[in-house]
Amino acid sequence: MKNQLINSIVSLAILALFLTSCSSTKLAKTPNYIGTWVYSIDTPQGTTEGYLTIKKEDKETIGLVGSDMGETPLSDFEVSEETVSGSFDFQGYTVGLSGKFMNDTLDGLMSVGGYELPFVATKKAE
Repeated sequence: MKNQLINSIVSLAILALFLTSCSSTKLAKTPNYIGTWVYSIDTPQGTTEGYLTIKKEDKETIGLVGSDMGETPLSDFEVSEETVSGSFDFQGYTVGLSGKFMNDTLDGLMSVGGYELPFVATKKAE
């Protein structure tokens, strides 16, 4: 009887270790959106290339959008495992940015002055 109790406790301990290792494995497989996403976007003035950087800074996740014209932080920035959104000022206009992550691509939309400009960004290898 005592051996059965000990075997049951050992079995429960092994099961608990297995379950916790599976949950940490699942967390490790969660896509990492931290990094730089490179895009090109067709505008009425032509094709523009740029990037979106998502990074951790003092336990806060921030977003920056940039191009060869400079870099600016995203306001109202929100990011989750599946989506990103925010806005930034560009030459006196507020530009809205939103998108959905799919593995190493970001299917997005920038909206400004009544225009909606779709783009696809690719995560830059680090």
